[in-house]
Amino acid sequence: AAYQISLTLPDGVAVDELPVSGASVRVQRESGRVLIETGDVMETLHALSGWAVDRAVEVPDLQVHRPTLEDIYLGLTEPPK
Repeated sequence: AAYQISLTLPDGVAVDELPVSGASVRVQRESGRVLIETGDVMETLHALSGWAVDRAVEVPDLQVHRPTLEDIYLGLTEPPK
């Protein structure tokens, strides 16, 4: 399963500005957080951290999560919201 990276965008930054080519990116409706799903977590984190440093923006709530088998099962069996 792909890794999930979630974060809140800094003020004034649009989702399409994130350097995450080859990853799935979506905004979670409930929280407004950005969810990035990628198979290459280290490359994606490197691109994100370099991007943030170059623009002098903070991303203090960045989280990385690898779904468990239970997460995957529930995602496949739960009805869409």
